[in-house]
Amino acid sequence: MSPSAHGWFEPRWRSRRGAGLSGWPTAGAEELCAVVGGLLNGWEPDPECETENDFARNLIDWLDVDSEWEIEVSPSTREGKPDILIGDLLAVELKCHPTKGVLDRALGQFAVHSRQWMTWVVLIDATASEVGRLQDLLADKGLEQIKVWRLA
Repeated sequence: MSPSAHGWFEPRWRSRRGAGLSGWPTAGAEELCAVVGGLLNGWEPDPECETENDFARNLIDWLDVDSEWEIEVSPSTREGKPDILIGDLLAVELKCHPTKGVLDRALGQFAVHSRQWMTWVVLIDATASEVGRLQDLLADKGLEQIKVWRLA
């Protein structure tokens, strides 16, 4: 695991379903991952962002400009309320300045989302050890298909 030029960590990505990159046999899933992954790598949040909601709105604006995918903001669904839902395929959760307690509680949220959608977590202002700890916790719970991004 090594930081990229943008401060993102390459995820530990293994599909428990064995169906390629996403683990989902849904048409368009790999294309969506490539598009959104590229956009995340290029995202530089507005310096005015302070809260999780600020970062979420800023990311949504960034994704909406360069993506043809439908982007829903905090949709209420039977599988919870992800921060961002893209193309009814990818749930994105943002955690800003996450503490150990926040990440521990969020595991259940991530697990619920991952039953319905590919799930990515964007950690903002997290340390490398916090990213590694979350990836280890996800793997311990059998949720290693959840991709973790870090914005330093």
